[in-house]
Amino acid sequence: MEFKGKHSRERIEEASVPIIMGLSANLLGEVRVAVNFGPLLTAHPLFAHINAFFHPIANDLTNEALVVKTSQEDDVLFTPAEPCSEMLWVVLGRVIYFKQSAEEGRQEEERRVTTGDWMCEMCLWVTWVTRGEAIVDSAECSFICVESYAFDDVITKHMPIAVIVLEYAESCRAWLNSLRAENLTDVVYLGRGHSKFDMFMEKALKTVEDRRKNRQALVKQAKKFGKKGDMPTLDNADADAETDKVDADADQFEYPP
Repeated sequence: MEFKGKHSRERIEEASVPIIMGLSANLLGEVRVAVNFGPLLTAHPLFAHINAFFHPIANDLTNEALVVKTSQEDDVLFTPAEPCSEMLWVVLGRVIYFKQSAEEGRQEEERRVTTGDWMCEMCLWVTWVTRGEAIVDSAECSFICVESYAFDDVITKHMPIAVIVLEYAESCRAWLNSLRAENLTDVVYLGRGHSKFDMFMEKALKTVEDRRKNRQALVKQAKKFGKKGDMPTLDNADADAETDKVDADADQFEYPP
């Protein structure tokens, strides 16, 4: 646990806080999760949904796919055209992001990445290479890192959330493929691009719920008909949608192998 002052930060050991040491193992684990990963699990639309409605899966993610990392001033987090496998959520500190320009040898105006912003989420959904350079611009900077392959391993074990994540990922991929190359970026800024990801989450939930209702309606019809030969069948919409997800041109973003 940490105390964050205006000019200093002091680490407080758990053993020095009696009330913490009196907690059960399960409750102590919950406190550690909230302290270490709370910013991501409460503010990012997808992770907040997992934490609220699939809490055991959120705990699995914190144990297997999420880690807190700290960097010092002038540390280079990534440079342009690097293969990327980690999403970075800024917890504390400041990063300067230089976007690679379409014009060779020139960089676009630098941008500040601060608390609540995040970088490289797209590596969770597609094979991603970085589009710019990120350098730590404060004495210390801490991040919640989401490792893409570990994230995939956890999510694919749990079908109820996996179908939601798949729809969310598809919205992200479709959005990327709608952008010109020079408009691609590694960064999502709190209060700007954030709303777009809220919409991706809303669309994913609606799609999954619509499919659930459709299946329920089919089951009711099947019971009503009572004969297997008369049983209604699913239309081809879902199958066509799945085909569309993988029927893309070679220059488009695809799901990681």
